[in-house]
Amino acid sequence: MKITDDEDISYKITFILILIFLIYLIIGVSSSIASSCLINEVMVNPIESDNSNEWIELYNPTNKTINLSGWKLSDNYATDELLPANTSIQPLFPSQTFVLITDQDTTLTIPVDENDSVIHFMVDDNSIGNGLGNTDD
Repeated sequence: MKITDDEDISYKITFILILIFLIYLIIGVSSSIASSCLINEVMVNPIESDNSNEWIELYNPTNKTINLSGWKLSDNYATDELLPANTSIQPLFPSQTFVLITDQDTTLTIPVDENDSVIHFMVDDNSIGNGLGNTDD
């Protein structure tokens, strides 16, 4: 069976279209993965009191500011709303920064640097969820 010139062109066009689709798919997937914040670190069982020293750290690797208004944090038992620790600031999560989420009665000292690369948020009560479980959650 001999392939004609028209069939050869048709195969080449099909190959090019599939290649373009795959490139578009790879770029689309990688950009959607990077379009959200990351849970960077979680402290569920601190040496100090569990009641006031548990925390969660988020990181925004994107080049966009993320608005945390209405975001909720939930464990197996309870759901909390995220609030800025300083009520005079907007609930915004700038690009390339960290957000440290604690409960309202935390005894942690939150570092504040001149670059504002760490922002402190709290949950709306005195524990993250129902308290982060040391064995599961």
